[in-house]
Amino acid sequence: MSKNRQPVDKVFLTLILVELFFGLIMLASASGPLAYSRFHSSWYYVLHQFAVGAVPGLIGMWIFSYVDHRRWERWAPVIVGIGIFLMLLVFVPALEAKNVTAKSWIMIAGRYSFQPTEFLKLALIIYLAALFSSKDRTARQAFVPAAAVFILSAFLLMLQPDLGSLVLVAGVFLAMVFAAGAPFTYLLATVAVGASAFWLFARSASYRVARLMVFLHPELDPQGIGYQINQAILAIGSGGLFGLGLGHSVQKYSYLPEVMDDSIFPIIAEELGFVFALGLIVLIAAIFFRGLRIARGSRDNFGRLFTIGMISWLALQSFLNIGAMLGLLPLTGLPLPLISYGGTAMIFTLWGVGIVLSISRGTGRAA
Repeated sequence: MSKNRQPVDKVFLTLILVELFFGLIMLASASGPLAYSRFHSSWYYVLHQFAVGAVPGLIGMWIFSYVDHRRWERWAPVIVGIGIFLMLLVFVPALEAKNVTAKSWIMIAGRYSFQPTEFLKLALIIYLAALFSSKDRTARQAFVPAAAVFILSAFLLMLQPDLGSLVLVAGVFLAMVFAAGAPFTYLLATVAVGASAFWLFARSASYRVARLMVFLHPELDPQGIGYQINQAILAIGSGGLFGLGLGHSVQKYSYLPEVMDDSIFPIIAEELGFVFALGLIVLIAAIFFRGLRIARGSRDNFGRLFTIGMISWLALQSFLNIGAMLGLLPLTGLPLPLISYGGTAMIFTLWGVGIVLSISRGTGRAA
């Protein structure tokens, strides 16, 4: 661990903890009916999220906030290699999770589920930050190996298939490449190739085409592919200015699908109203801009690029989730960071935050 005991950025830490604990409260409310129907306990999912997600995530965050962040730079190739290896395991029949449509999960000991994509997100950020901060190569030279690892990761995500994570990883990749100072023509070429690949991928399956059509015309097939977005918009509209009250959602009673996963934002809007929903968006924006401040104050390029990658991950995934629930973007199935149910996502998000906190110790800007 680092001998540097300067305080972390307390503002950034506080904002993260506020979103985390707000998320646990809303998860308890949103998941209550489903948890009771399955386990005869309304608290099952939130207690599970706390035990296997929040607790190990917070412990890791605290530990990593004291570890010199430059150690991750040295181990970056190994870390991203582990991430790629774990992504390959989802295609091993003996480890494949049952009763899921996408090959995104592996089962450990036949009981514990693990989502390698969440580890890959963090691993890619570490690897890209290390690659573009190396003094042995320019940003132009670093672009080729960076693009190679990104393309391999994108290919594995397409095989699952996980369109939402593919879009997210592409966005984070572009943000970090831009921050690293790669030639603008490289960025344009990446966007062009990525947009073409996205279009071909989206058209390769009928349900993806249907999702795009419902995005353009939400009134189409309201009882089929358009059911989730129509129910989400109904929930958001029902909340009004101040909501129906915490715990008083109607949509969570088997009307709105995935209420504790990617549809949790409509429950927040329905129960707490426009004011709290807007407050959550402001909180996410505040985390992003405070992270930018940490990045600007970083004393080394690895710390700057890692922080940019991490806050881009949090902000972009939040934007994709909320935008989809508002009907502004196509449905992607991405959860809302630190709020939606998912232990693997919670753990690696908080561990990444811990590395940012370690970086903030050296900025001299802790509040």
